[in-house]
Amino acid sequence: MSDATPHPTGDSAPAMDELTVAAPSEAAPQGTARTQVVVTLGVGLATFVAGSMLHAFIATGEVIGVATIAGYLLSPAILAWLVALLVLATLVRRMAATAIAWFAIGAAALIGLVGGALVTGGAFALGPVPILPIWYASGLTGAAIVGALAGIVYRRRDPRRRTGWFAAALVCLAAGATLALALPMLSFSVYFSLDGPQMPTVDEIHRYEFAALGSLSLLAVAAVLALIGRRRGMAALAGAALVLALGAALAFPIPQGRFTPHEQAPALENTHVCFGTSGDCPGG
Repeated sequence: MSDATPHPTGDSAPAMDELTVAAPSEAAPQGTARTQVVVTLGVGLATFVAGSMLHAFIATGEVIGVATIAGYLLSPAILAWLVALLVLATLVRRMAATAIAWFAIGAAALIGLVGGALVTGGAFALGPVPILPIWYASGLTGAAIVGALAGIVYRRRDPRRRTGWFAAALVCLAAGATLALALPMLSFSVYFSLDGPQMPTVDEIHRYEFAALGSLSLLAVAAVLALIGRRRGMAALAGAALVLALGAALAFPIPQGRFTPHEQAPALENTHVCFGTSGDCPGG
């Protein structure tokens, strides 16, 4: 028996599976799916930390410390998502790449939504339109989406195909989405305070402009980079995020009414200037 690996030709050659780059005579290794889970988890957590730091800097102008970052990572929502993916990593062997990605995203959305409901008002927050829980869950869900994309591309990697364009597009997508999520919070901090609506300061206006322009620019760049890298699905995702970011910028402007045309007062014509000492004013 020869140890040489046969090289099928013609119709007997197996098709290249998108999920793996394996030898023709063997299936994908059992560790491939588990590695995807680990990559999804690692990139997701890194995105969550980086996004939280950028979000806090836009909101307050300060860089959060290590203790605050540790508090984020030890929050119940993050720990629950971590446990869910670790359990999946111990059980999964040949699970499809898309199934793992949807599990990670769905688990993050569910955990974030329930955690947001408990933090922002208990079960009553899960009303017809649970705005606050959805906003609370958006950070973890967004990080899970970025991690899921990275995990899929890692598992479907092809040595003949460069992933630099994808990596750059992924970074721009994560940063742009983070800035877009900061827009509602910036508006709420100005117009929904306990002391009533406040007039925005120059610094708050500049933060809004930075977040709005930064999110739109980064998401547009992400879409272009994804198209260059021939990642049409990611380009569509970046395009959808760009539309949502534009909607957030228009829906939460600082100051209010900056995109609404103001009616100018009608010009007064044929008016007679009256001086108190001229004697020609009505009434003397």
